[in-house]
Amino acid sequence: MNRTEHKAERNGTEPKTSLLMKSLTPGNTRKELDSHHFLFNRIVTIGCIANESIVYLIPANCTNEFAEDDFPSNLLLRSVGAKSRARGEFLRDLSRSNSRPFHRSSFISPLMTIIQRSVVAAISLLIGVSVCAKTPQPEETLAIPGAPLASFDIGYASHGLYALADRSNASIDLFDTHTLRYTGRLTGFSGAKATDMGGPNGIVIVGKQIWAGDGNSDVKVIDIASKKTLATVSTGGSKRVDELAYDPQDQLIAAANNADDPPFVSLISTHAPYEVKAKLVLPQATDGIEQPVWEPTTKKLFLAVPVLDGHKEDGGIAVIDPRSAKLERMIHVSRCMPAGLAAGPDGQILVGCSNDAVEAGFAAKSLLIDSRTGAETASFDQVGGSDEVWYDAASGRYGLAAVANPGGPVIGFIDAHSKRWLRNVPTGKAAHSIAADGNAFFAPIAAGDAHCANGCVKVLR
Repeated sequence: MNRTEHKAERNGTEPKTSLLMKSLTPGNTRKELDSHHFLFNRIVTIGCIANESIVYLIPANCTNEFAEDDFPSNLLLRSVGAKSRARGEFLRDLSRSNSRPFHRSSFISPLMTIIQRSVVAAISLLIGVSVCAKTPQPEETLAIPGAPLASFDIGYASHGLYALADRSNASIDLFDTHTLRYTGRLTGFSGAKATDMGGPNGIVIVGKQIWAGDGNSDVKVIDIASKKTLATVSTGGSKRVDELAYDPQDQLIAAANNADDPPFVSLISTHAPYEVKAKLVLPQATDGIEQPVWEPTTKKLFLAVPVLDGHKEDGGIAVIDPRSAKLERMIHVSRCMPAGLAAGPDGQILVGCSNDAVEAGFAAKSLLIDSRTGAETASFDQVGGSDEVWYDAASGRYGLAAVANPGGPVIGFIDAHSKRWLRNVPTGKAAHSIAADGNAFFAPIAAGDAHCANGCVKVLR
């Protein structure tokens, strides 16, 4: 193990791998190569464009993570015979031809010089390092100072910052997502209360600010650098403000008063003086409202509605026009009682069917729907009973905080591009929150867990 790798192992990280691309045919672009690169997150990937083909070199011990039907039909898997002597790991290549299937006899020969001189050199830098991390695995836990983490809510991560709504300490706890160091907390919240009046609750990061739902129907706007509260915005309800979403197109925050009767959504300007622009009441949402999300393809807000008109077997996804603050339509989802929503690629929305659905006797599951049509495009019975869900663009994966998954709490991972369930990773007590930044997933665990007595944040990569 070299010094770089030893230091990376000690710090809980892996050395970065680079993409070696040699363009041999005019007209081929990096975009063409990168369009498939998402399939091989954190895998040694060397692309070489020649004869209208793209070649990926993958360690052989990673190939069990993939099946040929995961890829487009014009992609073929072939052996190129190169190996790392230290581990005897054979490499394989995944090739695409615009005009004809890949033939080793006609293609590999001119490529072998490149492989021999650059591939083996690149692999030698990674001897002793595992690169088959297609699905994040538990790596370490982050300690939280102060009172034990008995009550918490939403986590949010963006641009190097992870923020956790820590009701036990009446604060938002901040961590650097690169160094995994605790950097302080934002205070002044209601704390843990048993009457839907506690906080903080939902969180979003908007530029240099954190917005957070609190008790007393308030939303706090806080400057991250100074840790000072810039404004407290009332949404005019009688209970807490729960989850939030940010609409960058219209510069609005959607704030959900889930515990008011009837529940409602407020649209707040992100520009001072942070005016409440509109309010949408949802009387058909007879068991509250859950996670909202802004979807970039439709430029609409989507909001999870667990129960419609008192029928637990009938839940919905409300589609809201943020400019008019009107409910455009309700997408019905059966026996799901949706809680978590995450906007993914190609207009997809992941729907986390809730822990309430499991308690109601419905089968644990998760769904993908098309935001444009409302049609269900995939269903996953391997993971369910979720609260918060997240899409991590860096790894191309969804993560689901499946606190009521049969067998115990897990983070479930789904490949957003192949629409394939990957696996579940056990978490811990009351693990209903998830966020990710740069392929690091953060899952808080409540105090009293067998492996985390005072509560902590589990990090998965």
